Amino acid sequence: MITHKQLAITDRLVPILKKSTGQEVVSTGEVKVQQISTGGGFNDGIFRYSGTATAKNGEVPWSIIVKVISPNNPSLPADKDDPASWGYWKREAALYNSDILADLPVGLSVPRLFEIEEHADGSVGLWMEEVQGDTSPWTPDIVRRAGKAAGYFNGQYLVGKKIPETPWLSHGWLRSAIAENEIWFAKLRENLSLPGVQAFFPADIAEVVFHVWDQRHVYLDALDRLPQTLCHMDYFVRNLVRRQGQAGEEFVAFDWAYTGIGAVGEELTPLIVGSMSLVGIEMKYESAIEREAFAGYTAGLAEAGWQGDQDLVWAGYSLSGALRYPCGVLNVLLPNLLNPALDLNTVGPFGMTILEFAEHIRRVNRQFLIRLAREADRVAAGA
Repeated sequence: MITHKQLAITDRLVPILKKSTGQEVVSTGEVKVQQISTGGGFNDGIFRYSGTATAKNGEVPWSIIVKVISPNNPSLPADKDDPASWGYWKREAALYNSDILADLPVGLSVPRLFEIEEHADGSVGLWMEEVQGDTSPWTPDIVRRAGKAAGYFNGQYLVGKKIPETPWLSHGWLRSAIAENEIWFAKLRENLSLPGVQAFFPADIAEVVFHVWDQRHVYLDALDRLPQTLCHMDYFVRNLVRRQGQAGEEFVAFDWAYTGIGAVGEELTPLIVGSMSLVGIEMKYESAIEREAFAGYTAGLAEAGWQGDQDLVWAGYSLSGALRYPCGVLNVLLPNLLNPALDLNTVGPFGMTILEFAEHIRRVNRQFLIRLAREADRVAAGA
């Protein structure tokens, strides 16, 4: 873990501040350190460093975000050191060291990276700009614009832009993520009567979830037959910040740890279902969000020059949408629900009790999962 003491020893901060502020910084001033995340996904914590530096032209307020990634993160799969793994722990650092993120289309960007620091414990610190943007609630119109940015990004690689031949881009990310859940589906079948499990998986939803699980290979094979492109793979509201760039509105995308090859339309699944599930968009927009995201995404594809059949986009979305939530994340949810000490009235990270969050997830699943499973059956049957 990065500490203030390490900064003083390594004297890293002054040259980083020169990059971040564009000023001739001569001293950092007092450094404040705030841990803003204790970890999640594949990171081991996110820290905010701030202060007022002394530069040749006067005092300069500054702030920097440090994201720590580590091979020792317990969320990582067993093959975490294999660059081809869906869970390769160093993928995001490799991306920042490549030209891929420096060549994003107008409307999509990433935080500026100032430094990649290797630590003695094997972890890596990504020193990035603190992105300031529009924090107003997302509406369907904003989702349409975010969808367009994703569509243009994906579309470039469907019309001739070469997908980079690097060993560390993910291949078959969804297939591998779902395979990690096999043991948890067995546990789910055995524990459907537990109150916490019932809250998330009442009979109508459990029936669909098990059907999707049983059909997973059929869906995944159909997904693999669709046009393939380069995808962020976790493009949802909580990984996006809206701001004004030099060419107008842009969406700054974070958390590129899953980036790799996916089907056309697959990027829509986290944007729609992931954003709704993780309380990134208000439920009052549930009937409009899918329509607007799809319209924006297909417009982005067309603007990039792709003239393919929109049914292929719908196929990619419906197949991956049926599979990913909850089949790809049961290993995150179920261990908590099986904890004997679980209190369903505990308030969680979204300001909801577990029971309230379960009610929210039931509503999302009834709006999306049940219908997308029917669509996935139809698509797979006609593939």
